[in-house]
This record gives sequence, C-alpha cells and structure tokens, in this order.
Amino acid sequence: MVISAVDKMTDKRKFCSSSLNKRSNSCPNFIIKMWIYPEGAPRAIKLKADVSLVEDLDDLAGVLTQEINVLRNLDPQQFVFLDNENRRLASGTDITLIRTTDKVPLIVRYQLSDRRISVDFRYSRKSGSCKIPHSSGSFSLLKEEVMKQFNDLQEYDIYFLHEMSSTNIRDTFNFNYLIINDAQLKGNEYQLRLKVMIEGKKSFSEWELNEVLAKVLGNKYLAVNQMPVLDLQRLPVVTLSNKHLKDFSKELQRVFRTYRKETNTNEQVCREYIFLFLRFAVHYAILNINNAIYITNEWVLKGTRGNGPVDYIIFADAMIVLICEAKADNMEKGLAQLLVQLHSAVENFATTGPNPKMYGIVTTGTSWRFVCWTGSLEDPTIYLSQQFSCNFQGDLRTETNILSFIARILRDQCEPVHD
Repeated sequence: MVISAVDKMTDKRKFCSSSLNKRSNSCPNFIIKMWIYPEGAPRAIKLKADVSLVEDLDDLAGVLTQEINVLRNLDPQQFVFLDNENRRLASGTDITLIRTTDKVPLIVRYQLSDRRISVDFRYSRKSGSCKIPHSSGSFSLLKEEVMKQFNDLQEYDIYFLHEMSSTNIRDTFNFNYLIINDAQLKGNEYQLRLKVMIEGKKSFSEWELNEVLAKVLGNKYLAVNQMPVLDLQRLPVVTLSNKHLKDFSKELQRVFRTYRKETNTNEQVCREYIFLFLRFAVHYAILNINNAIYITNEWVLKGTRGNGPVDYIIFADAMIVLICEAKADNMEKGLAQLLVQLHSAVENFATTGPNPKMYGIVTTGTSWRFVCWTGSLEDPTIYLSQQFSCNFQGDLRTETNILSFIARILRDQCEPVHD
C-alpha cells in the first residue's frame, strides 16, 4: 500500500497531467484521488484532496471531518489510520506515497464514545476477559485480544455468540449494534459476555447425540441401544498387584471422606474421582506395559467435525490410545461429545491399516461407559459397554473392575516394553 519516495516526483507529474487535476495543469497544485474506508461503514468512499493543502495523514484527518458525514464533528486527533492489513500508519505519512483502490482503501478508525467496553469471553471450558476502547475498531481489537489469550485459535476465523440475545456477531456493524442495544452500562463502561465460535466448526460441547448419530455416524445407528455391546472381558488380561489395589482403594476412600461422601456435587468433584482412576491405571501401565504412556488434561484436539480441549487423553509416545470425557451429569451429552472426539482422534492419530481402533470413556465419576471405535471414518463400528455404577463403599469390587478395564484397554492399545 505504501510506495517508496523514488517515484514520488514521477507520480506527481502523472497526477498533474491526468484528468484528476481539475484546477490546474501545472504543479505543485494538483488533486489526488484516495479511497477512504471509515471502519464499519458499508463501503469505501472516493475522496479528492488538494496536495498543496494536504501533505500527510495528519492534514488529511482534518479534511475528513469536513468531507465524510460519519466523521463530522469528531476529534481528528483520535483518528487512527490503517492499511489493508490492519497495520497502523504514522500520522506523518506522506499521502502521495499511499496507493488506494476501492478494494484496498485507507482505513480510518475513529472513537465512538469516551466509554470503555469490558468483555468476558469463553471458548469451550476456557475463559478470558479484556477492556477495549469504544471505537469503530472495537470488534477487531476484541478478536485480536481473544487470539492472544487463546493461542490454539490463531489459525481459525472466529466470531462471537451473544447467548442472552441468541445473536451471532461476525462484523463491526453487528458488534456496535449489540453494544448500544444489549450491553449493560455500568458507570462509564459497557459490559458484555460472549462465547467464542469458530467459523464452519463446532466445539465438541455443542454436539447433541441425535446430531452425532446422523451427521458423524451417517445414521448407521438410530439409537445407542442399536450399537453392538463392548465386552470388556475380552480385553487382554492384566494383573494388578495387591499393593496397587490397596493403595487405590485407600486413596479412593480418602477422597470420598474428604467430600463428605458426595460424588456428583459438580464437575470439579467428579474430576477428583475420575482422575484417580486414570492416574492409577496409567501408573500401572508405565511400570508394566509401556513406559512411554502418559496422561494429559485439557489437550486441544482438532478435527473436521469438532475441536476443543478434551478432559483427559492418554498417549503412548505421540499416539492417542484413550480419551475420557468427564461430565457432572448427563451421560447422553457426554457420549455425544466423546463420539466426536473419537472421530477427531481417529482422523489425526489412528495407526494406518484397514481397521483403526480408538477407545473412549464417558463418566460422571460414579457412572462409567466404555466406547470402542473401529473401522474407517466413513463406515465405523461403534461398540458400547454396559453402564457401571460406583458407590465408593463396601468391597469396591465395581471400582477395582473399572480400574482393571482401563489398564486392560491400555494393554490392548500399546505394545509392551521389551528390554
């Protein structure tokens, strides 16, 4: 957009002799044509300026308050000039060095009020906040701030959802309309709560089970009870030592007493129980199956059907071997999320071959179901286990069986260590 000064005099001569020079056929008085885009306006506006009166962007700012209606009566000192890549231009930039078209105009950002905008935003289970000036560039500044705080969104085109009004915000016009009509005004500050969305993609948490059955599994199963049963007893056998089981039971009962025997008060309490099962299973697997196994939480998984952080993923080296979706309640919703997560995992991490396999767990901490995805993305077979229920009391038979099932899945998915 900005050219070198080498061609400046040549360009002036061209302008002097062109039809744009209506006042005189001799330099230095000549007219320069520029395309100006007041940020948020429907389109760019063509402006003609006398270069003998307007030398740089600082001079141009004063002209714009007289020539462009939306900028009238505004303080030109508050104007910010941007090129087509949203880079700020210095106010002393010579306007004869700027080339614009109706497609690549000079952007003018301007103040709308002396108020600030405070935005709380969330993406999946992550949240952030920022304060930005109330200007024509508020929407762009908000998107930039979200990208800074959520690095995993950098490659995506994002927009926002105002859930209270069910309004999608994709541009400056709609954002400014939302500020005036729906934002809370507290003192000198507009306040908003927004959900970050990815254009063309759903987060895992947005999927409902009926959608997954239709769009991800292609109506192969009209209901989950049509899925073949996953027989966990057919998994490779593992032997958990008495000490391992004793330590597991002791830790489980400690957590149970700590929360006064509450098991599903909220998702955070559920995660205490869930992580205990996973931690003991992974510890066993590291010692007895494969020392490259490890567990992560809130790892961002990306796929064509969905994306977002996953509660727990167990890896062996760089390969996903097990996904766990934690829910405070609503196992059906959790199963929907898990199936899309398994689709993304198979898409990105499945081993090559005609029959890739990926395991998943959906659990509230007290209720557990195991899932196995086998086959291609286009024609998978989904195996679903019965639901197991824990009460964390008595002989803990169900609880130790679940621990064993997780370890057996890891054994099925991973090659054992060969010393």
